[in-house]
Amino acid sequence: MPAFTRLRPRHGGPVADPRVFPDLDALVRLQVASGFSFRASQPRHSVLRGRHGSRLRGRGLNFEELRGYQPGDDLRHVDWRASARRGEAQVRVYTEERDRSTWLLVNLAQGMFFGSAHSTKAVAAAEFAALAAWRSLASGDRVGAILFDEEQLQVYRPLRTHAQVVRILDAIVALGRSLRPGRAPGQPRLNDALERVLRFARHDALVLLIGDGAGVGKDTVPLVSRLSRHNDCIAGLVYDPMERDLPDAGPLRATDGTADWHFDSGAGALRRAFREDFERRELALTQLSRRRELALLPVHTALPVAGQLARLLGARATGPGA
Repeated sequence: MPAFTRLRPRHGGPVADPRVFPDLDALVRLQVASGFSFRASQPRHSVLRGRHGSRLRGRGLNFEELRGYQPGDDLRHVDWRASARRGEAQVRVYTEERDRSTWLLVNLAQGMFFGSAHSTKAVAAAEFAALAAWRSLASGDRVGAILFDEEQLQVYRPLRTHAQVVRILDAIVALGRSLRPGRAPGQPRLNDALERVLRFARHDALVLLIGDGAGVGKDTVPLVSRLSRHNDCIAGLVYDPMERDLPDAGPLRATDGTADWHFDSGAGALRRAFREDFERRELALTQLSRRRELALLPVHTALPVAGQLARLLGARATGPGA
């Protein structure tokens, strides 16, 4: 892919444009967004309903006690061995597990530093992660995260506190603001993140893989298969419309919020490289979705993520970004 040519820096030094870099205040404001969830019970038009809806188990159940059968009890909970020993029907009583974990696996590698419309992919991924974190916390679940790029993993064990979510979002902002043009993109450590979360997410966790599909390879399939065996896995595919179809608009200008760059969008090699790279990443995640290893939620950078998730999940969002 032809290199971008740098033009003059913008006056006034670096500017943390919230369309280019994740912004903590904006992510915190997303906690008031509502109207959708990642729970097992999904609206009729949700993409998680039906084929993928069965993969969302809801919270786990903890065994509490064994007691005599009472009219109206679910026959599926009758413990037939205990009933035979005691000579009367015995029912196993369960309580809902109240501390289900949500794990956010967020790719903030160099490939996420691209956007042609509303925001960069890094900002959209940060919005997705923030919305998932706030909705999970509102449901009483613990929230943890593994943030990664080409070189590092940052692990945050799940906690059910507002401070933990802010801590995760602050780390996302810091990692997102380290992105810069001119830095050679590399392979995101997605598989390392999956191996790490497998140590913690033993059962009934919600695991969201948020990124542009980079890093998915042959070793990803068995890792996701193991993870989805006892947990609910969702892939948030973040993409930019230009990746799917780079328009032939001649010379264009791009910015990272601190400097301007230009490139020739009419170059055939550049347009083919954009399209082929996107199709490769999309196909890898789509194949995993078809294997029922995970559900797929595609979001793009042309609109705020909250409204997109609300439409995908069959609800109506309220609050910022709706």
